Amino acid sequence: MDSVRFDSIARALGAAATRRAGIGGALAALASRLLPQVADAATEPEPAGPCGKKGKANRCHKHSQCCTGYCRKKKGKKGRCRCAPAKVTCTKKTICCDGLTCSDGKCTAVAACDVCASGCSFDSVNAAYAAAADGATITIDSGTWPTGIMLDKTITLEACGGADGVILTPDGTQQTEDSYFAIITDDGTGTTPLTLTLVGLELLGTGVGSAESLVATFGPVTVNADGCTISEAAGGMWIYSDGNHSVTNTTISGCSYGLYFELDSGNITIDDCVIEGNDSYGLYLDAPTAPATRANVTVTITNSIFRNNANTGVYLLGGVSSITGGSITGNGGADYYGGLGLFSGTLVVTDVEISGNTDTEWGGGIYVYAETESSSLTLAGTTTVTGNTADVAAGVGAEITSPNTVTITGTSTRVSGNINTDPTQNWQCATKTDSGSWIEVAGCSFQ
Repeated sequence: MDSVRFDSIARALGAAATRRAGIGGALAALASRLLPQVADAATEPEPAGPCGKKGKANRCHKHSQCCTGYCRKKKGKKGRCRCAPAKVTCTKKTICCDGLTCSDGKCTAVAACDVCASGCSFDSVNAAYAAAADGATITIDSGTWPTGIMLDKTITLEACGGADGVILTPDGTQQTEDSYFAIITDDGTGTTPLTLTLVGLELLGTGVGSAESLVATFGPVTVNADGCTISEAAGGMWIYSDGNHSVTNTTISGCSYGLYFELDSGNITIDDCVIEGNDSYGLYLDAPTAPATRANVTVTITNSIFRNNANTGVYLLGGVSSITGGSITGNGGADYYGGLGLFSGTLVVTDVEISGNTDTEWGGGIYVYAETESSSLTLAGTTTVTGNTADVAAGVGAEITSPNTVTITGTSTRVSGNINTDPTQNWQCATKTDSGSWIEVAGCSFQ
């Protein structure tokens, strides 16, 4: 073979090799793109099944033909029933696979609940509590759950995954005499500190007992409620426990007493709450009144609404309290101090609307009493006391028994437009002394 022919054959073979190498590289690149997709497909859930029509596996024309999932198809052609796997964006045209839910635009795993109608570890709150360790959290699915807990451990009861409609009602088993409770502690003889936390629950009375209440605590128990609704019972929350309690983002209505606290020491925080439509008091505090000990109990109320409670919106006996923001409106109607009652305590009210409250005798807006100990009230910021009604002292009334005193500051520009039903005593502010007579306080300056 001459050199020219040899070179020609060699060039031809080289070109073929180059083409083979190019095809091989292309195939390798294609494989590198496909293999991850194959791997991903292997981890995806099985396609959703169609309804009926055996042998037509997953074929569909529209979403309603799929038992679960959605119909994915091109225009004019049949599609297949599919469901969106985890982490895939979910829209109106996609349905998450079983066991997943659309949250923040992504298909995510459904939170496993401790208590639900079926498929959970427990089918009652009582059973879950009995099995729970001290300090545990019990998550509860939507539904109505008759509950009777004698609290003997620290526990959190929480709506599962933020579920709506998680309703706890007294089941009639936990009681003190004729009073029925959803959650109660012992008679106060316990000495172990406990904490009860309620999150996202609805506590609903059923009328089981003549003095039905929903939560009652005695002894060293701290109570926290967040995002709850409490309604339709003789007592919403009765707390006879020293400690640091908090009620936030909670609505309490349709009870006799909405919130009742009786304690000798501790701190109470009420924030962003609505306390309305209760048959007696919205908030009732019974705390130390002596100046030397009243600071043992502090009450901090912020951005909360007390309205349309039949007796008094806020009743504070003793303690050192502050109310900032929010409103006290439409309360009263009987001889129970209208909007706000302060008895032998210390209170600062800042940026609060106090209006539309009624008392058949005196102190429609604010009533301050000093029988056993002196009282101190300060109105500050943009607080207004206006449009309240009473026989006497429709704005601010102070009843004083010697040698005690009432100090009220900041009233001169904030109390106006209140209505006295006794035209002979048309006073915005007045005091009642030992003689039993009411005396006008000119300019509402009590100092």
